[in-house]
Amino acid sequence: MADVPHSLQYLATHERSMRNIQANAYTLWYRNTIDALKKIATKIG
Repeated sequence: MADVPHSLQYLATHERSMRNIQANAYTLWYRNTIDALKKIATKIG
C-alpha cells in the first residue's frame, strides 16, 4: 500500500505537466495565428 500515495502524487504531477504543455501549445498556436493575421492585414493594407 506504500505505493499508493506515490502513484497519486505522480498522477497529480503528470496532470499538471500535461496541462502546462497544453497551455503552452495553445499560447504558441495563438501567437502564430495572430502573426499570420497581421501578415495578411499588411498585405491587404
